[in-house]
Amino acid sequence: MKQISLLFTSATQTFTTLEALYKSGGIDALPFPTLLKSYLVTVDFGSVFQFLRSQADSLSSIIASGAKNLFTGSKSLISALSGGIFQMIMIVVFTFFMSLERREIKNFLYRAFPENLTVYLRSREDSFSRILSLWIR
Repeated sequence: MKQISLLFTSATQTFTTLEALYKSGGIDALPFPTLLKSYLVTVDFGSVFQFLRSQADSLSSIIASGAKNLFTGSKSLISALSGGIFQMIMIVVFTFFMSLERREIKNFLYRAFPENLTVYLRSREDSFSRILSLWIR
């Protein structure tokens, strides 16, 4: 953002310098080719340079605020993406370790539920596994 601000400050200073040249020597003081000077005699460059300078100042503030918003938005985007990547890695890690300890997890769940529900879960275990594996694919 600082570079954008410096760029527009430099442009404003250039317009100020050109305006001062115009005021001191008219169209002949400006660095235009001789062929163009004959066509540009009727143009009031004093108002043109004032307009350009004012537009450069306002454009500088607009671009600086836009760049600030862009960087703020990209910071939140990077934060969200890195959080999502971390969550995905954690899901893969937990899934890997759960697949290694599958029997122990099943035994724990069977012990955690009441006996009548455990009997039902054991009878439906194959269909649960089949449905979960289809869902994961």
